[in-house]
Amino acid sequence: MTGESTRKINSLESLRGLAALSVVLCHTVQAFWPGIRIGLGAPLTSLWHNGGFAVRLFFVLSGFVLSLSYCRTQNLRLLKSSASRRYFRLYIPASASIVFAYLLHVCGAFEPLNTVRGIPGQTDWIRNLYSSEPSLRLALREALLGPFLDYQFMKYNEVLWTMGVELKGSMLVFATLALFGTARHRWLIYGVLIYALDSWRLHYAVEFVCGMALSDWHCSHSARSRESWLWLVLFAMGACLGDLQTARVEGVG
Repeated sequence: MTGESTRKINSLESLRGLAALSVVLCHTVQAFWPGIRIGLGAPLTSLWHNGGFAVRLFFVLSGFVLSLSYCRTQNLRLLKSSASRRYFRLYIPASASIVFAYLLHVCGAFEPLNTVRGIPGQTDWIRNLYSSEPSLRLALREALLGPFLDYQFMKYNEVLWTMGVELKGSMLVFATLALFGTARHRWLIYGVLIYALDSWRLHYAVEFVCGMALSDWHCSHSARSRESWLWLVLFAMGACLGDLQTARVEGVG
């Protein structure tokens, strides 16, 4: 039972890696080629550096993976265990990354950014990145509070704005599964929840619920249907819809 509940899906790990690469390419484009604009005229050409879509894909994957053990086993204890550990699993690496960024700043590793800031058309994101003197006090404050409480004003690792979303989305997934995970009409509940969250403009929360619903569907069908053509259709639809979110040279956060 334990082995089945914790077994990873390698294809999702690969997809996570591709999404991470897309975010890196997005920020590289913003830093070195800020004039790039790739729109709808060339299908699927903005997907490779569309960081906003990649981040949303991460949230869907989070909803899927966080639900997977429970959907496989219907074991509420696994759900409680995941919920109790989630905060620390997010907080510890996030805080460590801030300390690491501060040490790099002290060592002068971000001096080359001064050259990049001079590129015409550069965004405020790159102009302000590590532009001030290193501050141990600020770094410690961000390490202690920033990942979840003060992420709007972070200076040492701005991409950690996603940590607050991850924590809230995770708790939404755990609470929904605990309340309705075995309900007969849970698919109707998923639909109502998605509609309500979208109406309230909580779009990131919608992505967690969509990932959770996909995980439930994946675990509720036979091995043959899980590998059917429907997954290919879903992938193609996701790629096309992601490309519609035209890659603009703005911060993904």
